[in-house]
Amino acid sequence: MNIEPSESKEIFNSQRLPKVRYPAVSILSAILNVIAWIGAAVFVIWFIVSLAKAIDWDSSTMKLASFGKLLTGVVWFIFGKAISELLIVFSDISISAREILIHLNERDSKE
Repeated sequence: MNIEPSESKEIFNSQRLPKVRYPAVSILSAILNVIAWIGAAVFVIWFIVSLAKAIDWDSSTMKLASFGKLLTGVVWFIFGKAISELLIVFSDISISAREILIHLNERDSKE
C-alpha cells in the first residue's frame, strides 16, 4: 500500500464519494450544548438563592456550600461543552478517516 501524500485535492472534490455528515451526532451535540447552558444557568440561580439565604441567616457554612454549588455549575458546564465538542471531533475524525481510506483504495487499484 502506497501512503505517500498526493499532490491533488481529488479526495475532497471527488464526485463518487457519498457525503457522510452524521446529522444525528450534530443534533446530539447541539442538545448537549443547550443542556450545558441550561444547567449552568440553573446552578448560578441556585447559587444566588442559597447565598441570599446564607447572608440572611448569617451562616458561614451555608455561604461555603453556596460557593460549592457555583463550582458544581462550572464543572457541569465544562463537561457538557466538552462532551458536545468531542462528539463533533469524533464525527470529523470518522469522516476524514473514511475519505483517506477510500482515497488509498482508489490509488492502490490504479497501480
